[in-house]
This record gives sequence, structure tokens and C-alpha cells, in this order.
Amino acid sequence: MAKVVQGEISSALCLNCRNVFDPEGVYYHDCVWMKSGHHSTFEQLVKARESGCHLCYILWHDYTLELNSSATGSITYFLEWDDGRLYTGFQMNGRIKEMHWSRCHGQPLSKQQDFTYSSRSKAIIAWITEQLGRYVHEHANCQEIGILRLPDRVLDVGLIGQDSVRLKNCRNGLDFANYLTLSHRWADLEFPKLTADNESSLEKHILILSLPQTFRDAIEVTRSVGLRYLWIDSLCIQQGSESDWRDQSERMGAIYQNCHFNIAATAASAGGAGLFTSQNPLTFLPVYVQIDTPFLAEEGIFPQPGKTTQATDISTVGLFQLEDRERDEYSLATSATVLHHRAWVFQERLLSPRVLNFGNGGMAWECWEKVILEHNQSLPSKFESCQGSKSLEKFRDIKTLSRWLETLGEEIIEFPEREAGLLQQAYRRWQDVIEIYSRTFLTYRKDKLIALSGLAGRVRWATKDEYLAGLWQGNLVNDLLWVVYLGEPLVQNQVEPVLGFREGSEATARQEESAGDLSPGSFSLVRKEHDWRAPTWSWAYVDAPVYYENDHLHLGGQWAWRARLEVKSRILITLLSSHVIPTGNHPCGQLESAQLEVSGRLLEIQKYTGSGSIPRIRFYFVVGGNIEWVVYPDSTAIERKLKNLEGPLLILPVLLNRYALWGLLLEPDESNNQYRRVGVVQSDAEDLPPKDSQQESKDDRIILV
Repeated sequence: MAKVVQGEISSALCLNCRNVFDPEGVYYHDCVWMKSGHHSTFEQLVKARESGCHLCYILWHDYTLELNSSATGSITYFLEWDDGRLYTGFQMNGRIKEMHWSRCHGQPLSKQQDFTYSSRSKAIIAWITEQLGRYVHEHANCQEIGILRLPDRVLDVGLIGQDSVRLKNCRNGLDFANYLTLSHRWADLEFPKLTADNESSLEKHILILSLPQTFRDAIEVTRSVGLRYLWIDSLCIQQGSESDWRDQSERMGAIYQNCHFNIAATAASAGGAGLFTSQNPLTFLPVYVQIDTPFLAEEGIFPQPGKTTQATDISTVGLFQLEDRERDEYSLATSATVLHHRAWVFQERLLSPRVLNFGNGGMAWECWEKVILEHNQSLPSKFESCQGSKSLEKFRDIKTLSRWLETLGEEIIEFPEREAGLLQQAYRRWQDVIEIYSRTFLTYRKDKLIALSGLAGRVRWATKDEYLAGLWQGNLVNDLLWVVYLGEPLVQNQVEPVLGFREGSEATARQEESAGDLSPGSFSLVRKEHDWRAPTWSWAYVDAPVYYENDHLHLGGQWAWRARLEVKSRILITLLSSHVIPTGNHPCGQLESAQLEVSGRLLEIQKYTGSGSIPRIRFYFVVGGNIEWVVYPDSTAIERKLKNLEGPLLILPVLLNRYALWGLLLEPDESNNQYRRVGVVQSDAEDLPPKDSQQESKDDRIILV
């Protein structure tokens, strides 16, 4: 029989989990798979979790995050001994959660060991102070962060014990000090907010008890780490003033980039919830299992009860601890939260030199070089060695972009022969940002571009390139070829990790009223005519996840990982002019208007030949210019037009590379020679067909709006 030993505060495992390690309670299939013996329904798993079963809590936590409302059905498992290690795997709805167990040479967690179960404690403040002292001074990148100018307005939090704070006006530009910022979800609560009418009053006195709990806790953290100033949006930007909002939103990138660290209310569902949360110790306490029955020496499984067995491996007996490497604890503590699905918070997190996450699973510290979890010190000491955690690797690539951009210009000057390669790297990393950013949410859709303007401004400064409504002139052709994930509407309450997005997952259908009206029955959520924010050729036009795959050949669901070396890459359009007019002063902010004038060759669609789909991608087959094309539409509304060839639909080829021939699907706008993008097309043709003898030799002049 297997004996289970948990940490001091962990409850006993349920009978079904005990049977996983018990040869008397399993079935065998192909020597490894065990087809029954665990919970037959997800509801039983929930009940076992509520009763305190540690493994069931882990399974419930992970499956709930992965599958959301789809977490139903029975759970099967397998158990195997391989190369000196113990493996268990649980499967539900096709998702396998593999757990690794290693031999424990020490003793299980004892009651003498100190763990903090609430983030409101002196131990937490000590932990924060340790990170500030230890990593600020040890990391070369962090050491270079000096004391910078305060934002135009900040809260002066005063001293510990005082019952009020006040607004400090720093518009003279002469105030320099370290300050903190707060990332949070807005609450529908009545509390003092900055307006033009009450600014002078708030500069004298703001009673702390009149503020939401999250604000109060942020004030406590600021005071506790010995700092005086805190920036909170609703108290530092005039509410109801369009001009002040535009002015401050254009400075948002610098505000977060220059902060000492950013406080992220990661676990708080709204402003009234607060930073300090009670933590379930099952989230981070270790679990142990004592194996008394040895495995078969060669097969790596328990001997079947009642049968003659082969030689057993005595090393399989002993105390084992769950390593749980497949559980991405970093993602669970940070990215897998509603807060980090907010578009504004996405930029705040990337630009802040350091972020302190107050999560359900404990504290998580992020900086330019390291990630530290409060209850797990086993993460790699440097980003360079963070292989094994997909979300951590993705976060490393995105988080370090801001820092890398600071040295890009210097590197180009020092090594001019590397300029082309370095710029391509910057453009590719920008596309990585857009793929993730397109999965975040906005309360006001008009903020789509300005909520990323801080990071865009840094790319613009580093590359010296022109920013064209979310695209870069130096990479225009590639940037035009974004593809919409049809069938995956944005979901406000979804808690799938934004950084390290899982391929193949399905979104749920929940939506918040704050997201605005979503088009019923439409997979691609696009702007309405009265709410113009971006041209149709920009990813900012749609409210749907987008991705870039223009360096590979997809062809209607069949990936072809091959390079046609005989095909010479070339750009098939010429940019004649661009007219991108911002609403305010920030060149990367909100837009008044935008259009591109290009020259190229327009091909008429001659016939519709079929359709297909794979998870989250719909496509259609057409013939245009005597070439077969795969169409990836920007919305399902185009399907009827394609099938019935309603109205002129045109193809504008833009790029021929060694993987495919790429183009845009266009439909005429009301104005002469103006066209709206409605999709992307792709073909395996190795070149465009020759022009007809009657056709003019010069290309068409096209205005994209």
C-alpha cells in the first residue's frame, strides 16, 4: 500500500488519489494506462477539492484555467516509472496534466517551518524589501535605473499611521523622486476622483478611508517600503476632461517606465477587493507520497496483484515529492488573471522596470532579469536559462523588448553592417507584441492604439521608422499580412495566460457589458461606422486575436514547412504616400484619419470553389487572375459575398517569398479608387500570371482606407 504524507497544513488525499499509487486499486492497459480509478465526473473532483485533497485541488485549479466552462467529464490517469523517476498523468477532455515526482532525501514540511497564508503581514513587506534590496543592487540592468522626474501629478502618501494623503502637483518639472504606480481593475464604486473642480481640494486632503480597498493597500505598501509618492490613474488624471486624459494618456508610457516599481493588483477582481488576499496553502505547499510496493524492474509499473512478477526495482520504494514541472506556476500567479488581460495593463507591465504582482497564489516579482515567486524560489536565476516554462519564455521575450530597444540605436551605429538584421528582429518582436496585445480587452475600444502608444513610441525612437496606424513603414508589406483568428471572439472574463498563449485552446463565450456591443453571430468583432479608430488595413481595426504567419505556407489547413529555394522573394506593391493623422500630439496615439496610397496589380476573383476550417481558422478557396487562392477573411460576413461573388472582390498581391504568394482581399469603398481590406489571401503559385496583351503595362493606383 502507498502511504501519503503531506505538508503540515495540507489535508489528506482523497481515496481516489491514494489509489493512483496503490497497485490494488488500478486497471492496466498496454502496461501503463489505467482506464479507471479516479473521479468519474468533474463534479466529484470539485467535491474532493473542497474536502481538502491536495492533488484534486491542483487538478481542479489547472483544468479550470485551461478549459474554463469546458471542464467536464471523467478523469483517467497513468502511472509509470522511467529512468529513475516517477510519472503520473491525468487526462480530461483530451488535456493531459503530467506530474513528475522525485525522490525526497529530506523530511516532509514540518510545523516549525514558517509559511504566510495572508499577504497582509510583516513577512510580506520584508519579502518585498528583500527583492528591492537584493535584485535592484545585484542586477546590472536594474542598477542603471536612477531617480527620475515625477509625473505631472502624484499622491503624497505621507507617513505610516497618517489617516490621509494628498495630491501633489509636479507640473513645474523640477520634482525628482522615486515613486510607485498601480495597475488595477476599475471598480464601480463611489470614491473621490480627480476633476477640474476638486483638484485644489485634493491637493490639501484625501481621507484614506474614502478610497477603495485596493488604493488603501497600495498606499500601505508605498509607505512600508519607505517611499513617499504613488501614481493612481483616477486620482492623477482629471476625470471628465478629454484634453487632460489625452495629454496624460500620451505620457502613460513614460509614467510606468520611470516608476521604481509597479504594484499589480493581480488577484483583485475589482478595486474594492484589495491587494492583500488569503491564500490557499494547497497552491504552494509540497505534497509527498511514500511508495512501499516496488515497480517491475524493466516495465516500470506495479506488479499486477495475484500474478507471478518479474524482478522488481527496490529503488522505486521510498518517499517522493511532487515536482510538478508541468504546472506553470509563474503563469498561474501572474498571467492567468483577469487583470493581465486588460490592454492598458499589458503596456504597464511591459514598460515598468519592476512589477510586484499580488496574486491568488502569492506574490510574484518581475524585473528585466528575473522572476521570483514568493512560495517557489526554484525559477531560473536569469531569463537566459528559463527554458521549460512557455509563458515565462514568452514573457522574457516581450518584457526585455523595452530594455533591448534602448541599446538598439547604439548597436546599429557601432555595427552598421548589422542594421538590416537588427531592424528585422525589432519588427518581428513587435509582431509578437501585437499577437498577444490583440487578445487583451478594452472598456473603450477607441483606446486600441493609444493603450499601446508608450511601447510603440519606444520602437519608433529606436528604429527611427514611421509608425503607420500600428504598422511600420520599414516592414509595411509583412505588417499588412495579419490574419484574424475567426471563431475566437474576445472573452472578457477568460483567464487564459496572455503571455504564453496556448495554441489550440477554445475561448468561452462570456462577455462583460463594459466591452460594448458585440456583433451577434460574427466571429470577427469589428468597429462600427460611427466609432472609427483605425483603417481596415491595420490590426487595430478588429476586435479579435490576430497572428502573423507570412513566413510559412498554410494553404487551407495543411502546413507546408518547406522553402522554395528557387523562388526569388520580392515585394509586389510600391508605397506612393501615407497619410496618418493623429488626434493629439503623440504620433502613436489615437487617429483622426489614415490611408495608404500604393501601386500594384489588382486581380478580379473569377470563381468560388469551396471552404474549410481548422480550430480557430476559417478559409475559403477562390480563383483570381487564373491562380488558386486560399482566403482568410477578416469576418464571416464576407462568406456570402465570396460564395455568390456579390459585388467586385479584388486581390492585391503584395509579397512573393520562398514560402508563398501573399496578398490582400479588397472591396471597393464608396470613394473612387479607395478600397477596404476584408481579408488576406495566399497561394503556392511561384509567380503572378503574365498580363493580358490588352492590359496596360502600368500598375493600378490604389488607396487603402
